[in-house]
Amino acid sequence: MNCERTRAQIGAWVDGQLDPAEASELTAHLATCTACRSEAESLRGLHDDLVRTFAAPRAAAARVADRVALAAGSPVGEIGRASCRERV
Repeated sequence: MNCERTRAQIGAWVDGQLDPAEASELTAHLATCTACRSEAESLRGLHDDLVRTFAAPRAAAARVADRVALAAGSPVGEIGRASCRERV
């Protein structure tokens, strides 16, 4: 894998969206390329920060959606957690 292809796929790799073969190839490139590894580490740090930042609001949104589902007579979780994940 070259740097151009690696940089195009780093976001998908950080999000866990690459298939195992692509992830393995990208990881092998990162082990040998300082520039791509630095970019990947930076993006992973940003990703981790975003996950931490939005974890509480997402959980709160799921609880509210569960309450709405209960009030509407739908099973809890059917509307709440699934729809919150899809929107974020």
